[in-house]
Amino acid sequence: MVKSLKILARLSGIAGLAGLAFLAVSSSAFAAGSTPAALKKGKALFAENCEVCHRADAIGEPGVAPSLTNPELLALASDKYFAGTIRDGREDTGMPPFAHLGRGNIRAIVAFLRSHAVGPNMAAEVDSQADAHGDPRLGQQWYDNICSTCHGVAGDGY
Repeated sequence: MVKSLKILARLSGIAGLAGLAFLAVSSSAFAAGSTPAALKKGKALFAENCEVCHRADAIGEPGVAPSLTNPELLALASDKYFAGTIRDGREDTGMPPFAHLGRGNIRAIVAFLRSHAVGPNMAAEVDSQADAHGDPRLGQQWYDNICSTCHGVAGDGY
């Protein structure tokens, strides 16, 4: 049982990285053009609109909302992805849409998120055909109870 859980954890990590790699881009347009004023505005907007779920400085809340300071996420997810997620939300997750904020404010929030990055965005290759082993029913239970909170019921979240 413990061995199955370790394998499932590894496969979950691989699947997560595969999803992030799909969203990979080679540069960060928003962060590159950010000014101190934009970062300050983004931080204030984040505190007002996002902090209730993602916590102060975007560190996340397990079971509620993911950390947005994760180096892999910041390295692989595009600014377009972040902006789209903020604007449109994520169906079947707790992430609501914030289109009412407008493009400029959303760009400021993305700039604030990018200020947490420790390195440049980079593409990554992932073997999407990795062999899976284990009990699919147990995997489904794990997914339904843990993963679907962020990734959505159908796996189309982030």
